[in-house]
Amino acid sequence: MRRHASPSLGRRRGVGWTLGVAAVLWVGGCGSPAAVEDDFRITPLPPPTTADDAERIAAEQPTPVLWSTRRLLLPLFSTLEEAWAVTDETVLPDLSRTVWNANGLRVGLLSSDAAASFGEALGPSAETIDGRLLMADRFEALRRSPPLRASFVADLTVPPGPMNRVEFTGGRLQLLISTRDRGNGTAAVTLIPQHARPRASLLPRTAAEKLLDGRVFDELAIELIVAGHQAVVVGLYRPPPPEASTPGAEPPEEDAAIDPSPLGVEEPRAPDVPEAADEDTDPEATDDDLPPLNLGRGLFTTGIEDDDFQLLYVLRPSVRP
Repeated sequence: MRRHASPSLGRRRGVGWTLGVAAVLWVGGCGSPAAVEDDFRITPLPPPTTADDAERIAAEQPTPVLWSTRRLLLPLFSTLEEAWAVTDETVLPDLSRTVWNANGLRVGLLSSDAAASFGEALGPSAETIDGRLLMADRFEALRRSPPLRASFVADLTVPPGPMNRVEFTGGRLQLLISTRDRGNGTAAVTLIPQHARPRASLLPRTAAEKLLDGRVFDELAIELIVAGHQAVVVGLYRPPPPEASTPGAEPPEEDAAIDPSPLGVEEPRAPDVPEAADEDTDPEATDDDLPPLNLGRGLFTTGIEDDDFQLLYVLRPSVRP
């Protein structure tokens, strides 16, 4: 397999962010400086002196949201369909979900009462990393890939519109995340993929401004509303394998030697079938078995040659009821 990069954590930007506002006051006139009145003053606004003013100003400040995060390292050739079936993927409208899936991206909400079933369906992971993320209406990088070596594709097509595919390489992929407390026991979370490419600048810039270098795919931005008893699950989308044939039905003789799994994963075999099957059952036998080089492949795989894994993120907010 060719080495490529999957994405990683970082900083952020998103739809409707504010980088800063500058205001300039011009004071002038037609006369000479001597014509300016001696008692001319610019008086600043006084600080809030009443409880109502203080409460209003406090209400205008975003409340931070603390997220408990878990990153799981799982076999690349596992479809994880049983685990995803436990989540609610209808949190995205059908069209948005179709566009996200076309880019190899998948998201769903997991209820706390389904967490045990979700964990059982996932099975053991090669690595589990727990952490915390504190944000208040600003962007961070949830996932940041290694440097991209191959050419990747972002599919920005929105049916029934014309095809719009963007090819890119170099730099890194990032999944930007921004959250805000809605004040009613829920948090709003925004996710946006980005092709990050640092640019040179002679002007001093903040880390938040540098985070935005490259192309942020605002066309693929999504916003979810998450309650305290729910978690966001985000990871790699792969088309599910074809449905199994009816129990007891014999496959056509000419298809008997064909591997039924499009991912090259070895299927359970009857005891009388020799274990030494065809080479196509080897997941590493052909590049055709690998996910396409889309946003999901870059963001949610490790990109390690000959030892690739997929990444799955589970994020749960801590919000006041």
